[in-house]
Amino acid sequence: MQKHEFYGRPTDASRVKQDIVAKYFGAWKNVLKTWPHAPRLGYVDLYSGPGVYADGSPSTPLLILQQALEDNYLRKKLVTIFNDGNSQIAAELRANIARLPGIQQLVNEPQVYEHAVSEKVVALVHAIPTLLFADPWGYKGLSIKLIEGFLGIGGSDCIFFFNYNRINAGLGYEGFDEPLDAVFGHIRAEALRSKVRGLTPVQRERIVIGEMQAALKELGARCALPFRFISATADRTSHHLLFASKHPKGCNIMKELMRQHSSDMTQGFGSFEFTGATVTSEQPMLPGMGPLDDLKAALLRQFAQKTISFDDLILQHEHVTATERNFKDAVLQLESEGAVTVIIPGRERRRLKGEWTLPNDSIIKFG
Repeated sequence: MQKHEFYGRPTDASRVKQDIVAKYFGAWKNVLKTWPHAPRLGYVDLYSGPGVYADGSPSTPLLILQQALEDNYLRKKLVTIFNDGNSQIAAELRANIARLPGIQQLVNEPQVYEHAVSEKVVALVHAIPTLLFADPWGYKGLSIKLIEGFLGIGGSDCIFFFNYNRINAGLGYEGFDEPLDAVFGHIRAEALRSKVRGLTPVQRERIVIGEMQAALKELGARCALPFRFISATADRTSHHLLFASKHPKGCNIMKELMRQHSSDMTQGFGSFEFTGATVTSEQPMLPGMGPLDDLKAALLRQFAQKTISFDDLILQHEHVTATERNFKDAVLQLESEGAVTVIIPGRERRRLKGEWTLPNDSIIKFG
């Protein structure tokens, strides 16, 4: 498929991707605009596309700009940079942005570039809190150094699509050495080539994604969250969305979005996968053998005989997929089983629909 053909109409996977990015942007800007010095905020899309599909559906650039036009703070403070290496597509994006009703209300005019993506793109970005989105065609230009440049700015987060199939193919060909070195860093790429030899496809995928997560953690990311997309035409991975943030608030917001967009649920835990199904279903499980049971057991081990606030509990127990509501479900179940005691400081505890609530400042005593 040629890149232009990709923008005929959005697939279900594209809609999920756009929804995750747009909703995260909305939550991210709501957090950042409360900072006392009222910072300018940045949004950078490295592989932006034309902004509108052929069927008239808006894609991510216009969804972001529409949010900006609806928010008085963003109209004054948002700086947007869009880039597409295809000059024709970049021209279409400029035209589609110009047609957006009210676009003149933005103090900072959206900038559209048509560069090949490299670390030089970082030089275009102001040193302000920025949300980076990269939906690469393949993976050329996406490098760990580029991501490092963005994460080095306080308040900045990164969302990018990781084309696992292209990376996996590249692991078997010497001609792909240079791109892989850029993606992972030379030392990690060399080690990765050795690690995946002789592994099954499932094992290879787990190792490759794990190495990308480890590389992001080395840059200082508190979380490196993967969301897996399964091919609509074959029972295999199409690509992954990866999210990196240095702030626990950003991690928790994205976990909840990934949970909401998961095709399957088990005990309230999302699969962090999209399989093409548009309705989330709760998967059956054997009693005592689900992810909530595992989380309860892990909390009992880590915090045995300790007293801790709920907020601190989440910070200290880093879990790949557990959201705030998953932690609350675990604590409330432990309370009902007599394994913990919950104290609400300075006020009476409330019930909601007959069930005890668990405010974030709750104090939890483990037996």
